Order: sequence, then C-alpha cells, then structure tokens
Amino acid sequence: QPQPSQSSLCNLPNGADFFVALGHPFTSTELFGEPTSYQCRALQRVTEQEGYESFGFEKVMKYWVLYCIYFATSSSTSDSVLAERQQSTGTTITTWIDTTGWEETNVDPCNNWYGIACDFNGLVTEIRLSRNGLSGTFPSEIVYFSSDGPNASGAGDLQRLDLFGNQFLTNNDVSWIANLG
Repeated sequence: QPQPSQSSLCNLPNGADFFVALGHPFTSTELFGEPTSYQCRALQRVTEQEGYESFGFEKVMKYWVLYCIYFATSSSTSDSVLAERQQSTGTTITTWIDTTGWEETNVDPCNNWYGIACDFNGLVTEIRLSRNGLSGTFPSEIVYFSSDGPNASGAGDLQRLDLFGNQFLTNNDVSWIANLG
C-alpha cells in the first residue's frame, strides 16, 4: 500500500505534523492513513472546534485524546445495521447515553463535558464515563494524559479513570495501563 503524502494524512493539511509530534511515524497507514480511523476522525473533530487554529499543542492533545475516546467507543462497528446506517448518512451514530459537551464545537472539555474533570491549569485529571453506553475498544491514546514519563504530553494529569458498567467488545490489549505514569 502506498504511503500517504504528508498533506493528505487524515485528509488534513499538515496532519502528519501532529502525529510526528506524538512520536508516531506518519507512514503508519493502518492508523493514520485511513481517514475513517478513530484517530483521524478525532483529529478532524479537533479542527472543527471554534478557534482551534490558536490552540497550543497541549490543548490540541486534550481535544484529540478525548475525541479518540469518543470515536473509539461511541459506536459498535460489529452491528452491521448501525455501521451501514452510519456509512450511508456519513454521520456518527453514538451509543453513549450522555454526550453533553462532547458534540459541541465551542465548549472546552474542562467546562461542562460529561465525565471530564480538570485542574486549575486545564489538565484532564478525571474521566468518569461509567454506565454511559461505551462500546468497542477503549483507545490506548489515553496514555497521553499521563503527567510523567515518555507519553506525557502536557494535556493531562490523569488521576482517575472510571469506565465501570460499559460493554467493551474487545479489550484484549490493555498494556497501555502500565504507560499511564
């Protein structure tokens, strides 16, 4: 498979720059070369935020990681009817029960996003999404909310992650837990 050009990654200009800054090679076509991957959908959603052009790297990271969670867990691709409906309409069909703030384009995650708490510096400290209809695989990008270690991005200081009571369809690889810092 041909490598995506830097300008076409995730169908966004300079999309590769973001992933290179994360330490991911932009030639990783299985994750970032496919515009429908949850990582690309999350980055696209970040660019839909009002004023995103002025966001610093840490703020972009905060939004990106949260939207990775949202897109990786908000619909069941194993449900063929849902997947077909989603593909035909081109919209996200969420299975989440409460999406307050998550679907807005003018609300900071630290200000009234359901299940998100931040400290006074705007770092994500808690994610509480228990019994909220999450399905699929919880994304390993959560490690960028660690406050120390090689994955620390400056976007988080995660102290609590509550996912109790959600039906995750696949959780075979949870090695990312050790990388939370």
